[in-house]
Amino acid sequence: MSRRLWPPSESLVWLVLFALLCAAGMLLFYGMASGGGYAGITALLIFPALFGALVSHAQSPDGQNPWMGCFVWPLVAVAGLAAFGWYFMAEGGICLLMVLPIWVVGAVGGATMQLLNRRRYRALEQRGTELKSAAWVSALVLAATLDLTTVPSWSTETVVRNVLIEASPEQIWPVVLSIPAIGENEGSSNFAQDVAGIPRPTAALLTLEGGQLVRKAAWGPKVRFDERITNLHPAKLLAWQFVFPDRSVQEQTDHHISPDGEVLKIVSGRYELRRLGRDKTLLKLSTEYRMRSTLGPYLRLWGDKLLGDIQINVLAIVKSRAELKTSLPPA
Repeated sequence: MSRRLWPPSESLVWLVLFALLCAAGMLLFYGMASGGGYAGITALLIFPALFGALVSHAQSPDGQNPWMGCFVWPLVAVAGLAAFGWYFMAEGGICLLMVLPIWVVGAVGGATMQLLNRRRYRALEQRGTELKSAAWVSALVLAATLDLTTVPSWSTETVVRNVLIEASPEQIWPVVLSIPAIGENEGSSNFAQDVAGIPRPTAALLTLEGGQLVRKAAWGPKVRFDERITNLHPAKLLAWQFVFPDRSVQEQTDHHISPDGEVLKIVSGRYELRRLGRDKTLLKLSTEYRMRSTLGPYLRLWGDKLLGDIQINVLAIVKSRAELKTSLPPA
């Protein structure tokens, strides 16, 4: 009697995995539409795990090819999924860069679990597969329940970068207050703006609006936001609250990540100047933000990296102009 390659139980595994993947995808996009679910366990771990399991099962249904089934094809599939999202669904580069590392972990983990499942199936007939498939169902239900019913608490984070400037606080102060006409060649190379695609600052102009001092910030050709001054001590301290009057930040960076949304709120910033010598000053730039997510520690790493890179670039611009003794760009 010839051996059947696709017995009914194996087809059932295919069907279950595909149905779970579709369900996870629906939850993922529902979460995106509702303004925050994409930052939860379902989207960042369970969805890629199911995807990796499906790819592993398709590539090696008998569980005899661990290297290709657990690593190579799941990685290729995740890369293809990211490319699909980038090209056809207009996913932002920042969002993809943030999810890809943890999606890779999830996909490889899911593929490995499915590979072990198939080997157990060969040894224990159908009982092992049924138990493992039930585990997939439980994982999806538990993760989705957590994401959709649990509201994570807000946590406040602060990102700080420093630069040593060969100038006095009095010479630096005018540059801190207002930075007009920032050139493309100013600042420093960094991951956030050169790889992730966050626009570079082009100006920060101090104005008087409704009796309050406001710095009008411009990044790239289209991004605009306000920095409403809350504390000012000449040559010592400048503090502000961020105000985002429109969607220009989202439209030019990533439409899933609002700087004043349900998951992330960029709150305030401050410059602090400390004199270290006659013509030497330590300039500190701080940015405070709030976020909430069931995967807060992972996203916190990205917050520190992206905001830190932006701060380093701004400090490099201030340093260059202050040491030239002018707030204007170098000729």
